[in-house]
Amino acid sequence: MCGRFIMAAFVEFSGVWKYVVKGVSFRVEGPGLYALVGPNGSGKTTLLKLAAGIIAPEKGRVIVCGTDPFRDHKVRERINYVGARPLTDLNEVVHSYLGLYYALTPKHLLRCGVEEALMSFGVHRFLREKLYKLSEGQRHRVELAKLIMKRADVNLIDEPTEALDAEAKARVVEVLRKLSSESLVIIATHDAELLKELRPTVVLIEKGELRGIHEYEEVAANLSGGLMLEGIVRASSPEALEGLRGLEGVVELSYKPDVRELLKRLGISPDTHNVMVFESEESAKKAYPGATFVRVSGLELNYSLRVRLRDEESLSVFLRELTRRARVVRLSVSGG
Repeated sequence: MCGRFIMAAFVEFSGVWKYVVKGVSFRVEGPGLYALVGPNGSGKTTLLKLAAGIIAPEKGRVIVCGTDPFRDHKVRERINYVGARPLTDLNEVVHSYLGLYYALTPKHLLRCGVEEALMSFGVHRFLREKLYKLSEGQRHRVELAKLIMKRADVNLIDEPTEALDAEAKARVVEVLRKLSSESLVIIATHDAELLKELRPTVVLIEKGELRGIHEYEEVAANLSGGLMLEGIVRASSPEALEGLRGLEGVVELSYKPDVRELLKRLGISPDTHNVMVFESEESAKKAYPGATFVRVSGLELNYSLRVRLRDEESLSVFLRELTRRARVVRLSVSGG
């Protein structure tokens, strides 16, 4: 990374309301590394998108490097926003997706080309592939390549290690350390191991409200504790599992249907059809207006389930509700 800050790199929220976010106020400055930490649905991604200028607050102010990122396109040039997955239709070709990002970046802020950025995360061989042909982890590494391609004063990264293997996670740690020595970096993460590795300043968010800003050492014991529940459950709909997200003590929850089983039940061959699974008909039609849709409801399927819980008491409550909503095929618990 080259060059100096044009002005102080900072992000400031003043009485901000948006979606679940309720009157949040705090300011962080760079260079340095901050982590937004809190349960699913607490507002972490919303705060990142507000800082990136992707959305505007309903009330309050968001200021980045001295101006409003939603209204000032010049300050957005100084921001890198990296989502948990590519921010485009999955029929997009990798080169086209990052090529547009490259073309919209001012030349003096470019650090390298598309292929070199992809090479840094080991996905350059997918340069001409459509995103839907890549695994979730490979798509995430394509998104992370933005961090290499563009020099930014403010880097905002949502779940930087989601769906990544150990080698890719190590690369993310290396990149984030480098970036935070020269710019302001704000990540949103559930990854306790990543927090332990990076030891960032921790911004605690819960139910849309700021609970405090602490040095990592002050809250390390709470962040590294908890229990991880993983396994396979059988449920009639994703809604049955989605309802578990709001239970007290649930820090992180994710689930994925067994897509091959679903296709087999519908008589569809994945070898001869391009198939994508959406949780809502509305989002499917918006993404693929000309496609044919098959609506599935009341069909029991296996789901891979991953849940991080605060403590043993939370685990007991969660298991009781889980067995009410789904049939357990296999579960394992670690940590504690």
